[in-house]
Amino acid sequence: MADHCGRPVPVGSRKQRTLLALLLISPNRVIRGENLVTELWREPPTSARANLRTYATGLRRALSVAGATHRLVTNRRGYRIEVDGDEVDSLRFERLVRDGRHHLGHGDGAAAERDLAAALALWRGPALEDVDHGPVLSSAATALNEARNMAFEDLVEARLLKGGGLEVVSDLRRFLAAEPFRERAWGQLMRALHQTGDAAGALAAYAGAREALAKGLGIEPGVALSRLQRAVLTRGGVDLDEVITTTVPGRPAKTPSAPMPRQLPPDAALLVGRRADAAAVRAAVLSGGRPAVVAVHGPGGIGKSALAVRVAHELADRFPDGTLYVDLQGACPSMAPLQPQAALDRLVRALGVPPSQTPRHLPDESSLYRSLLAAHRMLVVLDNAVDAAQVQPLLPADENCAVLITSRRVLATIDGRHHAVGPLPHEDGLRLLEHLVGAARTRAEPAQAKQIVDYCDGLPLAIRIAGARLTAQPGLSLRALVDRLGDTGRRLDVLHFDEMAVRSAYSGTYRDLQEGTRAEDRLAGRAFRLLGLLRAPLVTAQIVAALLDVEHPVAEVVLDRLAEVRLIEVADLRPGQPHYRLQRLPGLYAAEQARREESADEVSSALQRVGEDPTAPPPVMPC
Repeated sequence: MADHCGRPVPVGSRKQRTLLALLLISPNRVIRGENLVTELWREPPTSARANLRTYATGLRRALSVAGATHRLVTNRRGYRIEVDGDEVDSLRFERLVRDGRHHLGHGDGAAAERDLAAALALWRGPALEDVDHGPVLSSAATALNEARNMAFEDLVEARLLKGGGLEVVSDLRRFLAAEPFRERAWGQLMRALHQTGDAAGALAAYAGAREALAKGLGIEPGVALSRLQRAVLTRGGVDLDEVITTTVPGRPAKTPSAPMPRQLPPDAALLVGRRADAAAVRAAVLSGGRPAVVAVHGPGGIGKSALAVRVAHELADRFPDGTLYVDLQGACPSMAPLQPQAALDRLVRALGVPPSQTPRHLPDESSLYRSLLAAHRMLVVLDNAVDAAQVQPLLPADENCAVLITSRRVLATIDGRHHAVGPLPHEDGLRLLEHLVGAARTRAEPAQAKQIVDYCDGLPLAIRIAGARLTAQPGLSLRALVDRLGDTGRRLDVLHFDEMAVRSAYSGTYRDLQEGTRAEDRLAGRAFRLLGLLRAPLVTAQIVAALLDVEHPVAEVVLDRLAEVRLIEVADLRPGQPHYRLQRLPGLYAAEQARREESADEVSSALQRVGEDPTAPPPVMPC
């Protein structure tokens, strides 16, 4: 960190530097306190929150010395650092690279060289070199270092465009000594040597690339390098520009070397309503950026995937180089989430890389994936993500690409726009039910149709299940289904049909809490199931503290965690005492888990602590 005169300002301890790095990789955005604690300590001490406040105080002091008073902002959710774009090297770097690539794409090698050289001059060593790395900073450092490597290759491309083969040879050799698996750079070295008339040197470079890839990754050179080698062997001193436009990432392709991927699932025929949501997501995707990343989040069964696929189909023509889709399997309780490398395997295969040429290590494959996307305009849909760590290696670096992510939790550390999806409005829920069972049946029993939608809480999954039951049994009246749904002890059983079950909207998230390695996750799981037994429509940290018999700050962490994974919803953010609501369907599921996992004595003690009578009948949830 430097002051306004460029003089270095010491930041303090390693933890304090790590805190500053965490805030600066997501500038002008609130980072939740629990996320900072997780990154600062692998095993947080009991004093972690107090220590975090101490580090924040020290950081404010250092910022004040640097002339940046009042930049570190604190609120009840966490911490935010306020900066302008040119105050952070990484943001200046991204802007200059974006400008350089724009010039490169228009064939202006001189302007591209100017901006890219200025971007690379900002670097003084590896990204985040002097801070401790947790999962978030490790991912950020990998992405930044990869961006630096790609910017270097873009700079070389600009100089080759100007005919500067001789001036880049030594730079490329030094670069490849440190990064021997970058096929694009090997191809550039071959072209640079060929520009100088050294065909033998170009062939020797190919041999060096083949040896490095075979020893390090166990693979043969890809299509791009093989075509360059053949061109040198068969065409002697001819210009290779026609070859490189179809094989080397970073230059516009005249003829695609692999079929254009169009991987989107079919558009959701049963997406009813959601016009405002779709418009907001479309606008966010088209807003531009570096690249545009839009994360759609909401509870299970709310229709996030259907919304994302609909928007992706509507925008497909804006991305002429193709659309990629991968289900990250974070929404199905019976399936393990897809590991990032397994997801990358699918993505690079769709981009034309055979399994035999796919790198074995995650950073190398992520680098290959981003190189393949460079200078292409593609839309990537990452459906059903579990967390930010699963998504980070799958994000493109090229500004021409856009990414649509869906997840149940808020992926707050992903740099992009976030859009929450809530329950369907009542009228849209009725339209969906009518679409499923036919207008004749819903209009014959209009009051019962409204009652079914009410019992389904505006959850599209629940309405679809109710509609499926009525469709499968044409003789079943809507009144009969209302009677079944009205029994709260049976409602979740009724909302289970074939492979569709409302319980699945909550079971995976609840299981993750129960099996979590952090004590706060397991405590949040217990709080969730006990909340299902309460009669209070709204809960506060004070109520949860009594329910769990824990201190008030612990209860706040528990409620934040449940809200983060969307098992409860924020009902009122009044100062000093936020109120939360457990909706009826997840409440029924929570009560089931409480009866299964809590003893009668534990339940009795918990309810007595919050002033409820444990001998009273179970709560009757309103319609």
